[in-house]
Amino acid sequence: MKILHVYNHFYPCVGGIERHIEDLCINLIKLGHTSNVCCLNTCGNSKEILKPREKYKGINIHRIPYKDLKYYKIAPKVLNIIKKYDVIHVHGLGFFPDILSSTKRLHKRPLVLSTHGGIFHTKKMLFLKRLYFNLWSRHKLRKVDRIIAVSRSDEKLFSKISKNVLFIPNGINFETYSKIKRTPEKNTLLFIGRLSQNKRIDRLIETISILKEKMPDVKLHVVGRGKNEKLENLVKTKNLEHNVIFAGEVSEREKLDYLKRAELFVSASEYEGFGISVLEAMAAGVPVMLNDIDAFNELVKSGENGIITDFANPEQVAKEIYSLNKKTLSNISKNARRFARKYDHMLITKRIEKIYKELI
Repeated sequence: MKILHVYNHFYPCVGGIERHIEDLCINLIKLGHTSNVCCLNTCGNSKEILKPREKYKGINIHRIPYKDLKYYKIAPKVLNIIKKYDVIHVHGLGFFPDILSSTKRLHKRPLVLSTHGGIFHTKKMLFLKRLYFNLWSRHKLRKVDRIIAVSRSDEKLFSKISKNVLFIPNGINFETYSKIKRTPEKNTLLFIGRLSQNKRIDRLIETISILKEKMPDVKLHVVGRGKNEKLENLVKTKNLEHNVIFAGEVSEREKLDYLKRAELFVSASEYEGFGISVLEAMAAGVPVMLNDIDAFNELVKSGENGIITDFANPEQVAKEIYSLNKKTLSNISKNARRFARKYDHMLITKRIEKIYKELI
């Protein structure tokens, strides 16, 4: 089979969805298929024009120009790219699923859509988002052959507008992360993800500020793409320059090293489509403490394979972290690794491959 994955961004742009597409492509190639990517010709917050064609890890990348309407990227040249492929797999909502479903009678390719949280990552413009989803998307997604909900909350949401929804979570490279030999450093916390508003890193900083009173050596490493002056100023205001370290975007090897040294992985995120970084931490055996949201509750049973808490109350979270003991952390670590195994990306890829075969 020849499969084309379509999403706004891909290598060298880095993020959870981009990583999922990369793993999916690599595994499909291992299974004997052609698996390539079509994306926009810039990364999210960059004006640098990327090469129109590039080969990366056996994946041919087609990058196309677009008209930027800020929240809607118009890139009709995708219709020229899809002609060579048997199955089109679109990731997320927006222009790509809209145009590919609208022109399905012409291109006649099976369409698969992975939800990745849809468009509800923040409450910004919520009324307009609901209109777009419940009216426009309801109409357009009728022509999509299969909708893969990556979380149970997505399954519930998208089932309201389509009858072709099934649940298949995103996968992780379990083997890579499970092989990490941890040497956790005392009072070292880790966050991995974009420095976006919905991640609520400000609440992590507030928690560290409170923890510092009893744990002067506490460290929070913030690993991920983006620069946020408000967060940096908050760190300076609270005199936490030695406690909160912004590592920026790091290599895969460096990320593994951060996971190796972390005593606790934390996320105060208000919204997640799935939570790949959380699963990677769990596969590495790093105990996770997560905000009480749907996506995280799907992954963690509090007290067993992780801890669910309310980061809107930093004082309470600080107390919980301070009261953690080695025995509790050790038990959570073992259970987390055991849980993460079932999300191995080759297992997930084979389930998706089966859908492609059924559609062809």
